[in-house]
Amino acid sequence: MSRSKRTTLAGPAVAIWIILTVPAVAEAHAVGVSAKLKEGKVVVEAYFDDDTPAVDAKITVTDLAGMMVAEGKTDAKGVWSFPPPSPGKYRVAVDAGAGHRASDTITITSAPRPTEKAPLANPDGPPQLAPSEAGTASGELVVVSEGPSRSEFTGWRRFAWAVAGVVVIGGGTWIIMRLLRARRNRPMAGGEA
Repeated sequence: MSRSKRTTLAGPAVAIWIILTVPAVAEAHAVGVSAKLKEGKVVVEAYFDDDTPAVDAKITVTDLAGMMVAEGKTDAKGVWSFPPPSPGKYRVAVDAGAGHRASDTITITSAPRPTEKAPLANPDGPPQLAPSEAGTASGELVVVSEGPSRSEFTGWRRFAWAVAGVVVIGGGTWIIMRLLRARRNRPMAGGEA
């Protein structure tokens, strides 16, 4: 096989390899979200896969019908909280900008029990219960995030996916090079060398 024919075959092979191995959407910095009950509030955490907080991320909470329940922005720690809504399933969505979006479903299983003590005054919004009054004892309120926890989202899986990506790219390159070499070393029929 002549050198020009080998070059002609190598171009399409490399192009096909690139198309198959390069994802259509690359997520260099994925965002995660989780919610839990803490001190009588639903606390939402937004974070990136490198375990840094998603600062100033927009959080929206909607019911399953799409009606807005609450909205706000995360603080410097990637945290935002809101008063627990009535029992049911809700969607918590995070928009950290630049296409970094995530959502999770939370389930509120029971309404908070009223307390006998008076709530604390809060000049910036609705009255807040003191932490000792708004505990998370069994039966009061349970919030469950259905998605992965922060440690699951930012832990060893991130490293495992990076290793898997390198193996796929390296393995694909090795296979293509072996095929091209085998084709180049194969004798041609008809006496052409």
